Amino acid sequence: MDEAATRPDLVDTAVIMYTSRRILTGIIRLPAGTRLSDRLNRSPDDFLTIHDPRIIDLEQGWVEPISEAGPWFVHRSEVLVLHEVSTPAGRGRVVGIPQARVPRCPVIVRAYVGHFRVVGTLHLPPDCDVPTFLNGAPTPFLPITFAQIALPGRKDLDVVQVPFALLNRNRLVISEQAREDVSPATDRFGVH
Repeated sequence: MDEAATRPDLVDTAVIMYTSRRILTGIIRLPAGTRLSDRLNRSPDDFLTIHDPRIIDLEQGWVEPISEAGPWFVHRSEVLVLHEVSTPAGRGRVVGIPQARVPRCPVIVRAYVGHFRVVGTLHLPPDCDVPTFLNGAPTPFLPITFAQIALPGRKDLDVVQVPFALLNRNRLVISEQAREDVSPATDRFGVH
């Protein structure tokens, strides 16, 4: 029997998950009122459950046929970048009370997570710089807003723009964006 039918407290959340060799799309079921970032950062579970997966093999360049609808299980350490699938109206779900959140200072960053390049906004606590924040971050996945995700050298994969993405901080190379004219699709050396 389908878990969604037996657990009405779960909400299907369409996601895209980037690993070192594959891009997976599918459904993660979250408890109602739970943000994707809370699920990744606060759950004691090492594995994420993904339902109805479609897998793009980055080495072969094709969509791998999946005979079973799942669930499939992916270890959190394998996830480089994860985001919800954007809806035409923007972000699909807004959870939490924005007024209760701590004010943050936005900093544009460029990050490499595995082979993927991500440009977006990291929100720092007041009076905090990037290295201090990274060294003290209590969570394994860092939230980035207005994220642009690219795979340099792969012209067949478009730049993905999403309102919110989570980056695996243990697999991260990051710097503050030094130049405004650098796009996520082309770095300063002209490499695509």
